[in-house]
Amino acid sequence: MTSIQNLVSLLAAVPTPAPISSTVMPTTIMAPTIRQCREVNVFYTGFPGYHPLVLAQGWDPLRVEIGIRNETANLVKAGYNVHAVWAGVEVPISEIEDRMDQSGVNWDVTAVGFGIRGATLEPIVERFEDLIELYARKTPHARIVFNHSPESFIWSVAHRIALAEDCEAAGKPGKLIGYEEICDSRCDRDVSSKDKYKNHDEL
Repeated sequence: MTSIQNLVSLLAAVPTPAPISSTVMPTTIMAPTIRQCREVNVFYTGFPGYHPLVLAQGWDPLRVEIGIRNETANLVKAGYNVHAVWAGVEVPISEIEDRMDQSGVNWDVTAVGFGIRGATLEPIVERFEDLIELYARKTPHARIVFNHSPESFIWSVAHRIALAEDCEAAGKPGKLIGYEEICDSRCDRDVSSKDKYKNHDEL
């Protein structure tokens, strides 16, 4: 029979684990892959600027509309090949898949816009999950990237796959593979925005 004194001695011999707060987790920062102008194929998707779910999240639809167009154009000028498809949750995920296939290219980068990734509305979160599953199935070796605003497309791609030179300055732009807004009358633009809109880059 073990005495209380012996039990105390046994417990004293058990090593005390270090506090969780003192454990340092290693971190790894991956350097971007370096590629040449016109070598990187990017598939970008998110909401059209005037989709009701953009408004429901408090975004200025004109800012989103101008931002996604200009940044798609800027990605192409910077040397990337881009297919952008903007569609709401009402569009079946199979249509996004069809657009990926129709381009006939191998995707190096797949991207989801912040209007989907940063949402707290459940139908949008479900669409985000569906897109991640689609990308994982269709392009398992592609880098998945996310922007943080309508004006941050280049950052979202370049910090993962950078280009070896300034392709715009070198006169080596990428290719606009496609630019599509899949939406019905719910995405009609506000007529008052048209004069402002025409002053910005168009695809």
